Amino acid sequence: MKLGKSDHANEIYRNATRLLEYSSSGSNLRDGLHLLKKAASCGNLDAICDLGYHYHEGVGVVKDFSKAFLLYKKAAKRGLVHAMYHLALCYAAGDGVEASLKQAFIWNYVAAEEGHTWSQVNVAHAYQTGKGCNPDFEKAFRWFRKAALKGDMIAQREVGIAYSEGIGVGQNSRCAVRWFRKAAQSGDDCAQYLLGLSLLGGKGTKVNLHEAVRWLTSAAESGVSEAKTILLSLPVNEADGVT
Repeated sequence: MKLGKSDHANEIYRNATRLLEYSSSGSNLRDGLHLLKKAASCGNLDAICDLGYHYHEGVGVVKDFSKAFLLYKKAAKRGLVHAMYHLALCYAAGDGVEASLKQAFIWNYVAAEEGHTWSQVNVAHAYQTGKGCNPDFEKAFRWFRKAALKGDMIAQREVGIAYSEGIGVGQNSRCAVRWFRKAAQSGDDCAQYLLGLSLLGGKGTKVNLHEAVRWLTSAAESGVSEAKTILLSLPVNEADGVT
């Protein structure tokens, strides 16, 4: 059975990814890149985007931001969502193109509307800071919540902060603790610190010194200096988690 042009390109791309998956050097990397370029030349959008990544990071090729930008842009303009995300990063950092926070926001927004989680977080940060768009805390909260509901720990922490401080949404300490806990359990050290504080002070939850110390210790071990300072200020029996 003869493959169509797109099917042929897809097959080449699959073969390329198999070679590249565990290769950082050697013949597999060389052969994988050869197939990736071939798939890209046949119009496979994933191959075009992946090739952009190789040029952006200098993996198997000489690092070239300009080539990376053009490849990301080509795939993004043809509708590939994760290429839109990478294109936005190029605009934000000025990689291969003049930096433009407005363009970064535009491309992140398009990708966010298509459900790309990291772009949703970036759009939320943009509304939060006013970088590339007019600041709008309510919109920031809505986009953080979209990403948080899909499990992004940074977004979960930011939703918790929004509820804790009443920024972009009504203040609700109990909701704040719930989201801090989700982010803390996912490994976010800042959320671990904030959850520890909440448990220590009984804000939005019952006081639980044992659990507070556990989360503050986890945050301190991850480098959150404020958590370490609080632990050192606790009486010895409390710092040991004795209630």
